[in-house]
Amino acid sequence: MKLNVHPQPIRDGQPFLIKPRRLVVAIQLCKKHPNLRIINHPILLDELSRMRNKETAKEDFARHMDQVAPFLAYEALSDLSIEYRIIETPVAAMSAPFLSSRKVALVSVLGAGEAFRNGMWRNLLPWAPCGMIAARRNEQTLKAELTYTRLPKKLHGWKTLVVDPMLATGGSSSDAIDLLKRETGADDIMLVSLVAAPMGVDVLHERHPNVVVYTLALDSSLTKNGYINPGLGDAGDRYFGVTPNG
Repeated sequence: MKLNVHPQPIRDGQPFLIKPRRLVVAIQLCKKHPNLRIINHPILLDELSRMRNKETAKEDFARHMDQVAPFLAYEALSDLSIEYRIIETPVAAMSAPFLSSRKVALVSVLGAGEAFRNGMWRNLLPWAPCGMIAARRNEQTLKAELTYTRLPKKLHGWKTLVVDPMLATGGSSSDAIDLLKRETGADDIMLVSLVAAPMGVDVLHERHPNVVVYTLALDSSLTKNGYINPGLGDAGDRYFGVTPNG
């Protein structure tokens, strides 16, 4: 895994490099959790930084999330198998690669997950069946309460992307995956997030060690209210404009 360390201001006449605390945590967790994938593409990191900025307007925040979402799905689905078929281009015949199976499903953990999933579905996977699991966090216990589900009937043998942009405590995602396995038989599950916290990764992999997590950033900690620090605020509220600028 490649991790960028950016130069800081001049010290004693010389440029110097530091390892921010969350970078050290990221390296340690990647060693501890082999199924954690931190995607470190400069363009995606730029988009994420714009989403983090509290001054970013609702319409810009939504646009950035929609742009980032399909690229995370690209990465998570990079091992899909292909088969070759003979086709005719306007110039000549050729053996062209096609997906050998389109058994890919998207399941969002509401409410922010619904917004995040839409970018994947509209821009990359319009043929994929979609499900949703509504989860509401109890602000006193910080635990997830599943309130509504609508899922495809059978997902055994399908690649299933669970979409939850903020992997904070790990409770709602873990509960959603429990339900997904129980109700649909899903057995090839990946979780896609924008930002994760160390606790969320620990909890999820303690309960579901075979689920691969794809994220753009592993931040340092959680606040006392269970939000990722530094994070980007409430992704769903900011996407839908429930609160101005997060």
